Amino acid sequence: MLREDIKVTTKISGCFQYHQEAKTSIIPSLNGLKLPSVDAALIRWSVPHQYVDTWRAMIEMRDAGLIRSIDMSNFLPEHLQRLADETGEMPAIN
Repeated sequence: MLREDIKVTTKISGCFQYHQEAKTSIIPSLNGLKLPSVDAALIRWSVPHQYVDTWRAMIEMRDAGLIRSIDMSNFLPEHLQRLADETGEMPAIN
């Protein structure tokens, strides 16, 4: 099987939903997978008062080439609207 034949996804759980913790949580995933980047990373659930900062960290990781698509899991419409209002970016998947 070739790498381009599969999509690799990882997630950022609640305990890592802070700016720096989110950024450092991706590195062990990449190292464990022996990959320079993942196809998608998602924030799993919203941690109040942290998910926008976590989203900003994910934007930085995407821009650095570590993540191709930044996404969400189990977010409500108001969470998505807040992301759009505060960062100008929306997830491709929720």
